Amino acid sequence: MDYTGNQLNAEAFMAVMMGDSEAVEGGKVLQSTIEDNVFVFFVDHGAPGILAFPGPDEKHPFSFFYADQLMDTLEYMYTHRMYKELVFYVEACEAGSMFVDLPDDMNIYTMTASDEEVSSWAIYCDEEAIIEGKDVGTCLGDLFSINWMADTIAHRG
Repeated sequence: MDYTGNQLNAEAFMAVMMGDSEAVEGGKVLQSTIEDNVFVFFVDHGAPGILAFPGPDEKHPFSFFYADQLMDTLEYMYTHRMYKELVFYVEACEAGSMFVDLPDDMNIYTMTASDEEVSSWAIYCDEEAIIEGKDVGTCLGDLFSINWMADTIAHRG
């Protein structure tokens, strides 16, 4: 893993996407060009107009990434020719709200686990979330993604 704990936040995510290694103290960043196809897979919590990153501590369990920050990042990537096509997959509640203002002409394709007003439902929780006899204390998947992956496997050639 390249970024963990307090390093996971909106500012670091934007820096990685925009190729700004100085902002992440020389950490790995996207170095794509107009010749590259880029795939982003984002999984965490969400609410209308926001995605969540882990917070800095128990008192602040989340830090937020707002839809306008995402649009600024995508516009920067587009104007700086950082991709030929970009696919952005988001698994979070109300994930569709992040792309309401996405222009149609930027070669960005989005897939979200939910629209602007719907939750994304967890699966494999409680007794189904026991691995090698240990309760991991969380759900292991999202209903949308589990079905998407199962369908992909069932239809691969």
